[in-house]
Amino acid sequence: MRTGLFAAATAASIFAGCVAAHAQDDKIVLKYATFIPETHVLAVNRTKPFMDEVKRLSNGRIEFEYYPAEQVGKARTFIDLLNTGAVDIAEIGVGYFSGTVLPLAGVIEFPGLSDSSCKTSKGLRAIGMPGGPLYESDFKENGIRALDFMVNPPFQIAPSKVPIKSVADIAGKKLRTAGGVMELTAKTFGGIPVSITSSEIYTALDRGTLDGVLFTWTLADTFDFPSIAKHGTYGFGFGTPGQFVAIGEQTFQKLPQDIQDVLVQAGETIEKQVCAFLDEAEAKMVEKYKSQGQDIHFWTDEEKAQMMEAIKGLPRDWISALEVRGKPAKATIEGFVAGMGN
Repeated sequence: MRTGLFAAATAASIFAGCVAAHAQDDKIVLKYATFIPETHVLAVNRTKPFMDEVKRLSNGRIEFEYYPAEQVGKARTFIDLLNTGAVDIAEIGVGYFSGTVLPLAGVIEFPGLSDSSCKTSKGLRAIGMPGGPLYESDFKENGIRALDFMVNPPFQIAPSKVPIKSVADIAGKKLRTAGGVMELTAKTFGGIPVSITSSEIYTALDRGTLDGVLFTWTLADTFDFPSIAKHGTYGFGFGTPGQFVAIGEQTFQKLPQDIQDVLVQAGETIEKQVCAFLDEAEAKMVEKYKSQGQDIHFWTDEEKAQMMEAIKGLPRDWISALEVRGKPAKATIEGFVAGMGN
């Protein structure tokens, strides 16, 4: 398995040669990159099933060279790698780009808009496929197209070192966020957003330099955070980061029509499977920790209304900032909400 980056010109040359070779032997080999390790829950339940489904639908015509865990470059470079042909397909983390070249994708980071992975995935698909504002403004401009949309269940305070029993209790708490809109949300409630990597969270919680984490309970379980932080919340989504499987547009257009159809169909199939898995896993994880005595505060309808009132200005400010840049932010958020079926 190769682990280095090709120069852009070299990669393009190699890819062109591969296309010609594929026409002769009817085999297509696609280089697939992701930033998560092979053992990660999403690699097992999303990445590998996607590749398997593509192989099945193509009757083995498509094969993959698989590069997990940033083996071909950092996650923030993946769009560049797609455009140079260094990789053909890559899992794009929204949080890495929502503050730069994919600002409209940041719509999923708004709190209170969705209560499930499946709803959020549907909303993102509605705006991210050809004809949608996210595709037409951000994806097309960056030479990529999405094949599937994977969005985590809405982030909770999961977990916390200190009890959170009311909206007021968030004030002054040092909370790890995924940045972007989520950082603004924490500030709106008086929290202190902290930006650290996932690998640093456990130590920060253990030492008390971090009070809580905006995360899913499923992801928190993966990192064993609840063993040292015995409190948390559930029932109000603080937004969520997400990913989408993207293919370079030039690469996509060079593929035969039937292979294009296979990639699109596989993406939609796996998207539905993985969002259902994530939603079910999250509900089970909350019940698991609740039964083990974890102090989880379930937000009341009154508290949810209070929080929605507090953050009502965030979408307006986001729309204003992006519309000035010529981005169809209002159409994006309206299309996202409509796509969720709310």
